[in-house]
Amino acid sequence: MRLILINDVVPGSRLGKTLYREDGRVLLHRGTELSSGYLDTLRRTGYPALYVLDPHSDGLHVAEPITERTRQEAIGAVRDTFRKIREPSGSMNQDWTSRRILYNTATNIISDLQANKNLNLQVAELRTVSTYAFNHSVNVTVLGLALGEKLGYPYGKLADLAMGLLLHDIGKTALPAEHAHYHEGAEPNTDETYRQHCRLGFDSLQRLGSSISGPARIIALQHHERYDGSGFPKGLKGDTIHEFAQVAAICNTFDNMIHDLVGGRPTPAHQAMEYLMASGGSHFNYRIVTEFLKLLVPFPIESAVRLSNKSEGIVVSVDKTIPMRPTVLVTVDPDGRNRMQPYEIDLRQYPDITIIHTL
Repeated sequence: MRLILINDVVPGSRLGKTLYREDGRVLLHRGTELSSGYLDTLRRTGYPALYVLDPHSDGLHVAEPITERTRQEAIGAVRDTFRKIREPSGSMNQDWTSRRILYNTATNIISDLQANKNLNLQVAELRTVSTYAFNHSVNVTVLGLALGEKLGYPYGKLADLAMGLLLHDIGKTALPAEHAHYHEGAEPNTDETYRQHCRLGFDSLQRLGSSISGPARIIALQHHERYDGSGFPKGLKGDTIHEFAQVAAICNTFDNMIHDLVGGRPTPAHQAMEYLMASGGSHFNYRIVTEFLKLLVPFPIESAVRLSNKSEGIVVSVDKTIPMRPTVLVTVDPDGRNRMQPYEIDLRQYPDITIIHTL
């Protein structure tokens, strides 16, 4: 499966990831043949790129950390909460249904993660500008809860963490449209209007009263603070930043990097991991970022990769204990010719061959 800019997708290619409408209904299933008409519609809908199936990845199954039902319900809960906050009344204080749905969403994500503890985390989905915030909020929650479990948080702390992560970007609902779609990955965003979303989010959650715990509200305020004091809105340093916010900062940065298009494509997972590793002890708490990196897969299953011997292939399995050395189905020889009979190479057995980059 490869991520391809939509203008470069050839009609007749088959979709690699199921696409969903904003209301959670399926738009196109994985495997759908992409006709010229479908591609035109997807361009108008706002998809900048599409995952397209490689013929050799048809039979691969990628285990997700949460079920698709849980993910779509979570996206709907975040979307509805953002919209309620945006309404003139700006309050859910009397809306018991919304609070219950949001809390149930948090507990469902926790339950799914606890049932899939042995999975390496892979998070990849297709986003338009209009759906970026909702998908991003759910991904940050999944990543943050997996990290919270690794840090040994009890269930009550995980529930508070989940509520805060789901709503960490709620302040963007109060920004002008041209600023609300900004994201921050490796490079700090210096737009002053954008930077207001942290304080605006905290103020919005304060108005919800006891329905959102204090630690959960702090995530909205502090998720752009940095361990070395270089963040915003207050330039807090070290452990004056709440640990929940430190978790959120790491997960927020990683998810933005692997999904936001920079130079035509998102940052590959292994490069985003290298950035976090290099930032441990400066932008991020070294202990927390080290635990986070243990959860991730640098070369997820279905990744198209190039090897140091100039051959190319598809990652077909990953050993959780040595994720940098996956098994690759070689489909292209070093001379650039497609193989009639692909073969698997287990990189654990070939220390002289490495993955040099993803395709």
